[in-house]
Amino acid sequence: MLFIALLACQSPLDCAAAFTLGDDGMCYGDAPVDTGEADTGTGEDEPPTVDDLLDTLPACEPLTGDGRLDLYAGCADGACAGMTYVEMVDAIGNDGSCAPQYFEFDGYTSSSASCDWNNGVSATFSDDDRDGVPDDFDTAYSVYVTSAYDGTTEDGLGIGASMSCFIDGIGVPDEVGFSLVDTDWVLSYAYWSAGGVSLSDNYDRRGNYAPDGLADSLSLYGSTEEF
Repeated sequence: MLFIALLACQSPLDCAAAFTLGDDGMCYGDAPVDTGEADTGTGEDEPPTVDDLLDTLPACEPLTGDGRLDLYAGCADGACAGMTYVEMVDAIGNDGSCAPQYFEFDGYTSSSASCDWNNGVSATFSDDDRDGVPDDFDTAYSVYVTSAYDGTTEDGLGIGASMSCFIDGIGVPDEVGFSLVDTDWVLSYAYWSAGGVSLSDNYDRRGNYAPDGLADSLSLYGSTEEF
C-alpha cells in the first residue's frame, strides 16, 4: 500500500475526504487500493487515489538536455554523492562556501559542514572538530541541487522541468506528497528509493510558497539500480 502525505497550502482544516489532520497540521492518509470491483453506485464522492492524482498532472515539458546532470550516478557537474569535499572541489573547479552545523537532541549530537557552490550544488560532510571545514576523508551522503542550478540530463530533466517529466522518465515514485493550491492537488514531492532521487516543488517562479508544477530542487543519492 502506497502511503501519501497531502500537504495543504490552505488552512490545515481543509483535509480532503478520507484524510486525517495530523498533530503537525498536515493531512495524512492511505491511498485506496483498487480492488477491481465495480462502483457500488452509492453516489458518495470517492477520495482520489495516487493514480488519479498522477493522471491529472500536466503533460511533460522537458528542458533542453546538456548531460551535466546524471540522476543514475547522483552527480551534478561531476560532483557526485559519495565524493569527498576535495574531490567535489576538483570536479566543480572552485572551493565551496562551507558553514558549520551542530545538532543535539535527546543525547544525540551531530557536527557537520554544509558546503554550497555558486553553480547551485551543495553537499554536507562530517565536521567532528566543528571548525566549519569538512573532515578530510568523509564523503557526501547526497548531492543537493537548488533552483540556481541550470544543468540538465541528456533527456532534459532538471530544475524547472515539469514534475511529470520525472515520472515519465523514472517511473511511479515510491513516495509522493501533494499540496492543495486553490482547489487543485499539485504534486510537490516525489521520492524514488531505488533511483536515489528526491524531488520537490514548493515555490512558483516568483518565489512564493505555491507549487507550480515545475521542479525546484533535487537530492541525489546515487541509484541502487538502473532506470
